[in-house]
Amino acid sequence: RFFITQCPTTLGYVAAMRGLRAPRPTEPFTYCDLGCGKGLTVNVLAAAMPQARFYGVDLSADHIEAARRTATAGGLLNATFIKDDFANLAEREDLPAFDFIALQGVYSWVDADARQKIQQTVRRLLKPEGLLYVSYNALTGWAPFLPIRQTLRLLVGQASGTPAERAAAAFRYIREVAERAPYFQNSPAARKLLDEVAKEKRGYVIHEFLAGAWDLFTFDEVAEEMASIGLSYCGSALLEPNAGDTGLAPELQPAARAIADPIAAEAVRSFLKAERYRADIFSMSRPAEGWLGRWDDFADQVFGPPMGVMQEPQVRGGALAESVRAFFAVTQTGRASLAQIAKMEPFSGADTETMLRIAHAATRTFARRPYARPALEEVVGPDRIRLALPIHEILLAMAEEESRVALPSPVLGTGIILPFAAAFILDAACRVGVQGALEPAVRRLLDSERVWTHDGKRLETEKEIRPAMAQVHGEFRDRWLPFLLRAGVVEAA
Repeated sequence: RFFITQCPTTLGYVAAMRGLRAPRPTEPFTYCDLGCGKGLTVNVLAAAMPQARFYGVDLSADHIEAARRTATAGGLLNATFIKDDFANLAEREDLPAFDFIALQGVYSWVDADARQKIQQTVRRLLKPEGLLYVSYNALTGWAPFLPIRQTLRLLVGQASGTPAERAAAAFRYIREVAERAPYFQNSPAARKLLDEVAKEKRGYVIHEFLAGAWDLFTFDEVAEEMASIGLSYCGSALLEPNAGDTGLAPELQPAARAIADPIAAEAVRSFLKAERYRADIFSMSRPAEGWLGRWDDFADQVFGPPMGVMQEPQVRGGALAESVRAFFAVTQTGRASLAQIAKMEPFSGADTETMLRIAHAATRTFARRPYARPALEEVVGPDRIRLALPIHEILLAMAEEESRVALPSPVLGTGIILPFAAAFILDAACRVGVQGALEPAVRRLLDSERVWTHDGKRLETEKEIRPAMAQVHGEFRDRWLPFLLRAGVVEAA
């Protein structure tokens, strides 16, 4: 999977909110993904930011070989993949110091000894002003699932067959007794978690929930471990939690604000929100208080939508609500900097502090992201198009097996997530033109015998698939294509 949360564009943006100066996404920098898997995130980021150097480390030889194949086929000269144990990295002499180190899907899935070695590696390799990204499962949200996981692991050990078959048998057993078992009757949250996990792909479930280590943390536990190696909490890569009270019921907000210590306050907010997952950023430099940052660090920042088809979110009431809606309108094309936006009519009377509040509020809705550079001028309505980078074709082919693909954008400085049906249309459009792309996409989906869930409905027959794909084709032509042209993913042929 590709994770936008670990993108340097996001990490640097949050750091700037806390008064820290991380390398800008157009500047040279070094980045290391510890536990990179098959290297999807590293390869996407390396293609989006060719001036930076990216490293991926994983213990699996198969994963590293797959990552290298993708990088070579995509012509990436700035992506290096290393097969090694985290414990050895601190002693290696062939690694640079890193501006960014990412731990996505690692910290909760290794034992305490491995976490200590990771900490030593981070302390050795992270630059004095570097940023660490670490994701982990939160105790409060996942606690009801702990007994289920333990039982599933016991049942998997009793079953026979492949790992996927044994996992399927264990889930069938648990779900068959769930209606009658007192544990589920007494804990609706446990039943909800079981149903959600059961819908995931078996390979993901085996890795995510049935592996040897599966530790849950409170925020203060992780913050304490990071403090032991000189790191301070900077903020959340999920952006929304950086508003503090966001996600808390109004009646709980005074209780959270009453806690003076910032680490304790964040831990309590995490508990009150019953968070399942956190994606935290820690810095070697001590952040400033507050979440606005300096105007000079944001004046040149460009903002825009993260994808081509999305509904603008409902903005909650408040003093900034109308201004945030206006911000959405003027950033739709992703070309204006915050300083330029401040001179536009809706904001002409706003001071710099207000403009920062508006921009940060917009990014917390996920409808706007910080861009690496201004969007390109689009060519209006081209029928013949081509992919802009060699790696785009390789990544687009993943739509055959995956529900979505990630395509690197030098404009956004990250990957753009494209649903597989839109990816089918894009692939066909590059071969036969935009107008003629519908029929090849329909035929490809029918030939794959894939079950497609669209707008909450399972589509299997041609009668069901064709009108739904026609809708996707129209959305691609009218919305995705202009966005991908501006993002530098496709170009007129």
